Amino acid sequence: MAELTDKQQALCEEYIIDLDVKEAAKRANVSYGYARQLLTKSNILGEIQKLKNSRSERTQIEADSVIQELAKLAFSNIQDYLTVDEDGEVYLKNFDDIDTEKLAAIESIKVNTTRNKDDSREYTTTQFKLHSKLNALEQLGKHLGIYDKDKNLNINLGLSQKTATLLGLIDGGTKGKLPTKQEIKEAK
Repeated sequence: MAELTDKQQALCEEYIIDLDVKEAAKRANVSYGYARQLLTKSNILGEIQKLKNSRSERTQIEADSVIQELAKLAFSNIQDYLTVDEDGEVYLKNFDDIDTEKLAAIESIKVNTTRNKDDSREYTTTQFKLHSKLNALEQLGKHLGIYDKDKNLNINLGLSQKTATLLGLIDGGTKGKLPTKQEIKEAK
């Protein structure tokens, strides 16, 4: 394998941080076009794999572990954390009643206690937030290859190219305006 230049090595090291070519190029101080070109070369891809393997050994974190954690976030369900009483009041379940695996999906819990000025009663409010399902699903989708290189969802809807374009589902589409009856008729 050919020796890498300092810029090539820097790009490889920056790329494994987030696997984002554009951001890695900025951090490595190289052009985006040059970075994209480098990422097609076998010696660069080999170095990236070597760096990933080294990181995996160092951290003892495997890709499967990361995917499992993402899946916990992506498939979390608010009903696993809340309960509704007979009066329709919503409460956070006792943590002892929630599966430990499901607790990983909780981003934050904030509890505020206030007093009412009129009758000096205490009121407690709880704010509860799960990690972003959308972000986790997007990360899983990238890993599973269901997005194309431009981060578009790669799903075959069974539409002709012309129909999909008219409906604005692919580049060159309607850009927010509905197609006319004539355009739909022509697409069929």
